[in-house]
Amino acid sequence: MEEIQILNQEGFQIFKTLGQGAFGRVFLSYKQDIGMIAAKVMQSKVFDENEWAAAGRLQLGEPIPFIVQFKAAKKFGQYIAILMEFANLKS
Repeated sequence: MEEIQILNQEGFQIFKTLGQGAFGRVFLSYKQDIGMIAAKVMQSKVFDENEWAAAGRLQLGEPIPFIVQFKAAKKFGQYIAILMEFANLKS
């Protein structure tokens, strides 16, 4: 899995796959300076910049407790990783 290799190279420890779909996979990950997070890794060609702009607007001001907070995003060649808080809730 190339997605796991990308995260490992950035210093993340991967515990398990939380989910996967047509656009990518989400991993339960840990990095000492960030903590426990959900890391969504997808191919750059399916990433929509407009969605990222909309998510950024939701992060302005006071945190909204019903929306998962994003931590960061980074492009790795043909992949993009979105790091967000891990919501440990069963659905």
